[in-house]
Amino acid sequence: MTVYVRTFKNQEQELLKALAKGKSAPLQMVQRARLILASAAGSSPPQIERQMGLSAACVREWIKRFNRQGVLGLFDQARSGRPAEYTAEQALQVVEIATSTPSERDVPINTWSLTHLQRYLEEHTDVGRLCRETIRGILHANGISWQKAQHWQESSDEDFESKKQAVETCYIEPPPNTLILCFDQKGPVQFRQREGHHYRPKGKPKYIPETYTRYGTGYLLAALNPHTGQVWGRCFQKYNSGTVIWFLGWLLAQLPDDMEIVIIWDNASPHSKIVKKWLSSRFEGRVRWLHTPSKAAWLNLIEAWMSMFERDVIANSAFTSLVDFSQAAQRYLTYYNAQCHPFRWGRTRRKRVFLVGPLRRTVLWGRACRHVLSDRFALMLAKLIIT
Repeated sequence: MTVYVRTFKNQEQELLKALAKGKSAPLQMVQRARLILASAAGSSPPQIERQMGLSAACVREWIKRFNRQGVLGLFDQARSGRPAEYTAEQALQVVEIATSTPSERDVPINTWSLTHLQRYLEEHTDVGRLCRETIRGILHANGISWQKAQHWQESSDEDFESKKQAVETCYIEPPPNTLILCFDQKGPVQFRQREGHHYRPKGKPKYIPETYTRYGTGYLLAALNPHTGQVWGRCFQKYNSGTVIWFLGWLLAQLPDDMEIVIIWDNASPHSKIVKKWLSSRFEGRVRWLHTPSKAAWLNLIEAWMSMFERDVIANSAFTSLVDFSQAAQRYLTYYNAQCHPFRWGRTRRKRVFLVGPLRRTVLWGRACRHVLSDRFALMLAKLIIT
């Protein structure tokens, strides 16, 4: 009986073409993808048998599996393997103990490790002795992984919601004829040799001395226009009301006189009554300001830019003076402003998508090349796109 492949659905054909050309995929997967594509092109099982050196029964079996399960049917099914050394109840017991704190079970440690878990399970439960990899596999199968604790700071500001709403409104719906400036400082930055990441031959990292000499400290004062991405910045030896006034005077003199200015900044002491009084008298009400809530610096978009500055300029640096730091900052500002883009507030970015073979602007866009497609990655993609 002649068997042919059914009509392709979704992006099955593109994924099969990528698999057929994959250089890192297993030979069996490449062969099966070519088999399905040959059948879709009109070749009968006997013709495919002669072309690929497979038995007719094997060809028919893979075509039937594809017709039933799609691309997922081309992957090897899970083998029964060695019988499990534990029951489902015992696996749940392992998970329960791993997600509890050792102090709750009178163990004088702060964190479980696989070795500690193995010893506790053997001595205090009916699970018995399991190897560490078995314990790791149980935890992985139940969605438990080794994670570092994350820091979180809750704002104690009584007016948090109103201040947050005012700042968000400036980002999303700025008033007409108004320029928004996010202001903050980076520092104090120590002038010394710093470590960082590099592209290097494998096993040959860059070495830097363990000891270093400090050459003083400095600050970068910067202001970001979130709607264009442009950043203005100057470096100073100190950070106080005087340097803030100097910087704002230098910056505001460059901005259009017919536009209102809204400065978003935090509650640092240099943003004092002296600075506000100077702004009110010098710019006659054309400049106003919004304070972010206490312990909520993340509301200021320039913090995102400061992270970029730290990664691109401060990491791997070896500043010996304020002049070196200032020159590096100015070069970076020139480089950055030549390609700046608006900052978006909120989670409006589209979900990351991938690219395999000829796929374009789909759920596969932007990730992997068809020539390096692996079996594991192809399986993940098949689960994503095949319904």
